[in-house]
Amino acid sequence: MTSNKNKQTSPGLLQGLWRKTRAKTRENFSQHPLWELWVDVITVTLLTLLFTWLLFDSDFSGNLFGTAAEIDTPELIDLYSASAHQTDVPRYSNITLLSIDGCSRQEVTTALEILNGMEPRAIGVDVVFQYPAEEDDALINAIVHNDKIVMATIPYNGSYFEHALREQGTSFGSVVFNTSSRYDVVRSFLPAVLNETDTTWSFDILLARKAGATTGCFVPYDKQQYIAYSNLMMDTLNCLELIDPSADLTAIAERVKDKIILMGDLNALTDLHRTPIDANMSGVMIHAYMLDTILRHDIISVSPDWLNWLIALIVCFVSSVAMLYFKWAYDDAEGLALRVTQLVLMILVVVLPGVACFWLCRWYFDFTPTFFALAIQAVVLDIWVGIMAIVLHLIRSLHSKKSKK
Repeated sequence: MTSNKNKQTSPGLLQGLWRKTRAKTRENFSQHPLWELWVDVITVTLLTLLFTWLLFDSDFSGNLFGTAAEIDTPELIDLYSASAHQTDVPRYSNITLLSIDGCSRQEVTTALEILNGMEPRAIGVDVVFQYPAEEDDALINAIVHNDKIVMATIPYNGSYFEHALREQGTSFGSVVFNTSSRYDVVRSFLPAVLNETDTTWSFDILLARKAGATTGCFVPYDKQQYIAYSNLMMDTLNCLELIDPSADLTAIAERVKDKIILMGDLNALTDLHRTPIDANMSGVMIHAYMLDTILRHDIISVSPDWLNWLIALIVCFVSSVAMLYFKWAYDDAEGLALRVTQLVLMILVVVLPGVACFWLCRWYFDFTPTFFALAIQAVVLDIWVGIMAIVLHLIRSLHSKKSKK
């Protein structure tokens, strides 16, 4: 019986609350004509966008917010990449990592000679030899006689080892991780640097071409490309495991054949970098994600500036309507209503659609102007409502004085 009674009284309570809410809304809105609402909405929206533009994307303030966004804050693509990485179905790639941690040059030479007979598609050597050693001649000979190898080089910092190999026709690709903030987050890469006289290709583009992949979709090559940090499953070998006399080379050959081998130090403290999915990722692993992005033509399209500001305009308009409505209808809890409105809009209109677009069609919408606009809008709204209250009060006062006369 208690249960039935609750079922009968619950609708009555909800209906009572709904009636009170409607009555209060009508009472508050009766004090404000409809034209005033739309004037306030349009004015607050335009003022918000104006202040956002002045602070974010103009020379008026020295591009204050734009500089802050580039230097001090992570990009939204970090959130999108991390979410996609965690939710993607794990998949195996055609990339095998060969760790040379603790290996001598002689052991690296032996590993290259063994790999050459296992028919990999290509071998990328992400190692920079800075000082001479007795084993150099044998290592150079092993590299020169393997036409599947691409060597990594740091631009404008070529070592003696690189000069010796270039003279004999070995392919070298540049390694420059593009970082756009003080956090040094590796988000993108340059396929190539185009000069008037020559083209400096990136290590990963050359390696993809060596493996037979096409890279025409990355034209223009001197345009920054975001790395698609998919949920990759990559086979990992150790150099010492490969050259061990008791190793089962037949089984290893099955793991290596037709694969792209990335050789490097997976645990070098000097080669760890911050990425959207890992605070300390080795350079070799980052190359694996870059290479996978190139092989799958997984291009991340970036929304143009005009579209970013159009989205900011639409969101600001909707937010102005909602915030003014709640401010007038619930004047006893307007602060809570305004903040809840902002939070709901950020989640439902900005964050979730942005993540969904990135997951489904690899579109990266830069909602930074929208975030700044929503943050500024609450201040603009308070200022405008205060100004309008003063103006209306003066108008009523003047009207009252004229009536008395």
